[in-house]
Amino acid sequence: ADPWVGWVTWGAEDGLLSEVELDETDFVDGTRSLRVEPVGAVNWHFIIINAAVPLEIGEEYTATFWAKADAARALSAKFKAMDNSIDWGFTDFVVTTDWEEYQLTGEALNDSIKFEFWVSGSETPVWLDFFNVYMGPYVAGVDPDLSANAVEPAGKLSTAWAELKAAR
Repeated sequence: ADPWVGWVTWGAEDGLLSEVELDETDFVDGTRSLRVEPVGAVNWHFIIINAAVPLEIGEEYTATFWAKADAARALSAKFKAMDNSIDWGFTDFVVTTDWEEYQLTGEALNDSIKFEFWVSGSETPVWLDFFNVYMGPYVAGVDPDLSANAVEPAGKLSTAWAELKAAR
């Protein structure tokens, strides 16, 4: 399954001029990240949303994600019911120029939620990757597969062919 299915955007006013793209040159897991070029002075004018996450009401859940930006900037996030009836856990993060992990933990107040990233309020581009929601408190060490970005040539067709030719 494609991990980018379930992502949507919402915008208002000047935030509607924001741009989003899959970036295949800068990521921490897999082969791409989500790059956002936000427009707007108010943080909620453009929102990146991971939608329709099922939860058990009353249980504790943790959302984790990796992010970076062109310059240090604010990024707000929260849990919100799919029907918009309630939200919780609103947190302001400061994203730096290095890929770093961020987390938010809270008790589920609804059984079907969306996780929102409020990306306006700064016009500094921001990248998001390796987003997860899981039951329980934050677990350190659940890191992206950084090795997926590197190719070990030993045993690959090109090196095997070179060894065969050299043996002739």
